[in-house]
Amino acid sequence: MKRITLLDLNKNRTRKTKRWLGWLAFGMMLCFGQMGFAQTVQIGSGATTTTAVSTTVPVTNYSYSYCQMIITEAQITAGGGGVGEIQKLRFYNASIGTTSSWADDWTIYLGNTAKTSFSSNTDWVALADLQEVYTGAVSPVANDWWEIIFTIPFNYTGGNLIVAVDENTPGWLGTPTFFTFSSGTDTAILYRTDNVADNPDPANPPLVGTGGLLALTNILL
Repeated sequence: MKRITLLDLNKNRTRKTKRWLGWLAFGMMLCFGQMGFAQTVQIGSGATTTTAVSTTVPVTNYSYSYCQMIITEAQITAGGGGVGEIQKLRFYNASIGTTSSWADDWTIYLGNTAKTSFSSNTDWVALADLQEVYTGAVSPVANDWWEIIFTIPFNYTGGNLIVAVDENTPGWLGTPTFFTFSSGTDTAILYRTDNVADNPDPANPPLVGTGGLLALTNILL
């Protein structure tokens, strides 16, 4: 019969302890990797209410619109966020107007970017550099945050963030108002149209959009 010495037992305990500590460290890495947006991260806290007009984001008082917004890393950090998984997006409306005219068909894209501003009204971020996270109707509510839960979570890796909204509901009646804040210069680009044959395609953005937008809607991530 093999004899087990005290030294053998100590080695066995050491191996088990190292293995347990290894799994603990791995679990903590996974946990912290997902904590960047486990809490609410607020971008903007402006109290100005802006009625959706021809040059507002995320939607306008035109039939169709497509916009891209830059959320800076500094804004994300100031809101308490960090690297991690983004699972939802929330907006705040003072009023929602007639939602059947603007909330029935959205597609939302997110992207990591080094871009700090749009250099012109044609400086669209290519669709290949964005990830579609949601498509379908949205459910706005007045005087409160309302959320869009992503079908596919987005992995934010740091730096600035692109939020793109493609609004495809034809017609316009009953204008919503959003709470907005003043962001940096040229941090949004927008195209809008009332031509039913001219619904913008994010895969082939219109040649000329509206640039230089400063007011972004308050967002929760």
